[in-house]
Amino acid sequence: MEKYKGVVILINYQCNSKSDGIKAYLVLSNQPTILDLKRPEVWSLNDSYFYPFHKKMVEITGVLEKEKWLRVSEIEEIDDLVEQEINEKK
Repeated sequence: MEKYKGVVILINYQCNSKSDGIKAYLVLSNQPTILDLKRPEVWSLNDSYFYPFHKKMVEITGVLEKEKWLRVSEIEEIDDLVEQEINEKK
């Protein structure tokens, strides 16, 4: 398993089908890549596990699958150093 740092974003998809719902993604902090977040044996839509991490800087331990999605085993909120620096300058 590897560790990935970035910001979790939740996107609401609505196309009037059974595929409607909220999907979680990780925007990596060290490269311009967005990964789909999934947990083992959990349907990827409407997984409330990711809701508290929306727009937060996190470190995720997991396995990258097919270079598109991240199978999450652990997620931890970390300090956003950029946001801290901006607040200190105010």
